[in-house]
Amino acid sequence: MDVSEVPLSIRRPLQEFMRYLALEKGLSRNSISAYDSDVHRFVEFMIARDLVMFDAVTLNHLSEFLLFLLECGLSERSRARYSSSLKGLFSYLFATSKIQSNVAELLELPKQRRVLPTALGTGDVQRLLESVDIASPAGIRDRSILETLYAGGLRVSELCTLHQRDILWESEIVRVFGKGSKERIVPLGAPALHWLARYQQEVRIHFSKSGKSEDIVYLNQRGGPLTRMSVW
Repeated sequence: MDVSEVPLSIRRPLQEFMRYLALEKGLSRNSISAYDSDVHRFVEFMIARDLVMFDAVTLNHLSEFLLFLLECGLSERSRARYSSSLKGLFSYLFATSKIQSNVAELLELPKQRRVLPTALGTGDVQRLLESVDIASPAGIRDRSILETLYAGGLRVSELCTLHQRDILWESEIVRVFGKGSKERIVPLGAPALHWLARYQQEVRIHFSKSGKSEDIVYLNQRGGPLTRMSVW
């Protein structure tokens, strides 16, 4: 649905909610994008039922929306995310007096089945690390990326935003800034430090472009910071 098709009575509170998530909650761009996608799908649902104000939404409407998502084949996890997004939206609308009551407060989250994560064994990890062709600058960079991710338990987004100043070589640690800009200190073992140093000393110059991302550790072919998709 085009933004211009959304009534101003809905569009303006949504814009204010997104600014609140970015400026006051300090959420990441990816989290805000997920909220935006979820609430806009609900807005489409509202408009299809001639609901042009959030104050007109009832608990039955919210439950009907979740049932609609179930019929569309969305998983429990996805529906739980939508529920969480709607709870956040209506909590904000109520706190800022844009609605008279928070109908989402009684909304029940879909129960999620716990799935135990699968982990690679030591041998699998070693084969993965050694599968990288290090005959090229990109190969040495990629081996360093995998070693750093594995040794430090970093999220891909954290690796992409790793700065030179965050590497404390003498202490053999890196400073990592995760969700909500929370800082944590991560030790790196000898193999990861070896490949990180080799990347820095031997091949980073092949990617570095004048004036572009000078402080970012891992660079793409154009000299800019890597994205999550390029790492994947």
